[in-house]
Amino acid sequence: MTSKNEINRKATLHDAKQLDDTAYCRGDGKKGFSLQFVIAVAALSGFVMAYMFSEDNMTSLPDKKRSWESLDVNSPSMYQHFDCTEENLEGLLLDTNDAFTKYNMKIPHGVPGLHVLCLSRNENEFIDLRIYKSALNESLTELGISPGPRQLSVMNNFQSLHTTLVNEFRLTPTLNPSRATKQNWALYTPNGSLIYRDDELNISDNRLESILNLALSSGIILLYEGGIFVWPGVRVGYRREVEVSSLITSVETNHLLFSDFGLFGRDEVGSSGMVTLETTSIVPLIFTVQNFLTEEECDLILSRAEPTMKSSTISHNDEDMKSPSSKWRTSSSTFLYPRKVIEDDVLLDIDRRVASLTRIPLSHQEVAQVLKYNYLQKYNSHNDYFDNNLYKRNPDTQTLIQGGRRNRLATVFWYLSDVDEGGGGETIFPRWNGRRAPRDLSDCSVGLKVRPEKGKVLLFYSMAADGNLDPYSLHGACPILKKEFTKWAANKW
Repeated sequence: MTSKNEINRKATLHDAKQLDDTAYCRGDGKKGFSLQFVIAVAALSGFVMAYMFSEDNMTSLPDKKRSWESLDVNSPSMYQHFDCTEENLEGLLLDTNDAFTKYNMKIPHGVPGLHVLCLSRNENEFIDLRIYKSALNESLTELGISPGPRQLSVMNNFQSLHTTLVNEFRLTPTLNPSRATKQNWALYTPNGSLIYRDDELNISDNRLESILNLALSSGIILLYEGGIFVWPGVRVGYRREVEVSSLITSVETNHLLFSDFGLFGRDEVGSSGMVTLETTSIVPLIFTVQNFLTEEECDLILSRAEPTMKSSTISHNDEDMKSPSSKWRTSSSTFLYPRKVIEDDVLLDIDRRVASLTRIPLSHQEVAQVLKYNYLQKYNSHNDYFDNNLYKRNPDTQTLIQGGRRNRLATVFWYLSDVDEGGGGETIFPRWNGRRAPRDLSDCSVGLKVRPEKGKVLLFYSMAADGNLDPYSLHGACPILKKEFTKWAANKW
């Protein structure tokens, strides 16, 4: 039997990993996210990158209106207009009929920290603002849980809009970013392009006008209290088509900075294509993408990793520093550190596609970790984020997370081989649908299980839209149950 405190403690065991200045899945209170940057939508760039706006960059705004489903990802404009129609809102708001009935989800407060806003300028030169708080739609009004969308009118300037949003959602700025554990609130387009983050100082009148025009040009904008873009889950089974690309062309250089990506002087590089991002779970937030990796890419990763595989380790918390890693984890693993060889061009192409999929800059990725599970090997359930309170006496981890100012936002988990039904090796989420933490973290009998399929990837979030760590993201690797199977996988944090 395991006590509740022991469950909370052991569920934060981690892979031993360098969470350095290129940490991928983090809400970084310093490097990267603390800059006033705009994330370029993958429709143009093929991946997301830090982008510093100036007034000169804001002169060309789109005037062609597009629906959510018919977005032209090859448009020369980074920002598309989304009419505030029922069709477009369906791709952003939580489907409460599905959540409350079919999946018996108890989420009366919607999606914490995510608010959907519709903006338009009326004939009197005021801004009409419709607010869907916590991404909730009107159907919840019938349940007596939450009112329908609020309709407001604000003066035609960003200062008035800013004040309205701060008062409506009780938003408070981070006064000391060097000590913050999450980002200031931010506004994004439905595609994941940053419009404004509430940490800009001494903003010029031209800049304020540019922010307002950009928000109005989008039509629908998303407010994230945690300052980080997270794909809306909508409902289990919801599918959205996403352009995933590592292709950059010289036409795009007017809007993008390539310094983080080593791409100066290259006219065209990479590949592009559409993938289907399917919601697998709302709590925790999990998405599945089939055939994200090709057979050849999976095989190349295996051949690159196999010579350096060794027994996996974990980052021990304060209470377990003297225990062997094999107590929780029995797989083997290696990290694919960059080399100046041709196959690393393939790996870089995959990394760019991951950035494109997640709308998170490539500079925030960690090095890929490749995993191998043989017969009966497993990894007990754990969280990918680091709970700062449980690593006070671990100087290495404290250095990595900078006292809680950095952490892992999301994980993209790659399946590099097939394991047939009944062969084990599933990825399990024991707290799926809000379940209590399991007493036994090695238990694979209860929870959501995802079977390994070669080329498939999982995207799941360790942080919620409000910037808080999500304990429901607890997950583990179930043991391989048949000797004829070997599970190969990799993760990107």
